Amino acid sequence: MKPEDILNLRKALSRTQQQMATLVGTTKVTWCRWENGKSEPLPIYRNKLIKLINFVGKKQEVPNE
Repeated sequence: MKPEDILNLRKALSRTQQQMATLVGTTKVTWCRWENGKSEPLPIYRNKLIKLINFVGKKQEVPNE
């Protein structure tokens, strides 16, 4: 998972780093490291991030009625 994917996810959800960290169960410092490419999410967090990315993707595919 690329750092820009993590940053883009947060921006797509209009959340702060702290809010995203809380959502996936980590700390703000760890979230910042992921966004800056200084570390990568462990598999348990990567799975949560993938689910969120899929959710955002599906949400954007729904046409406005």
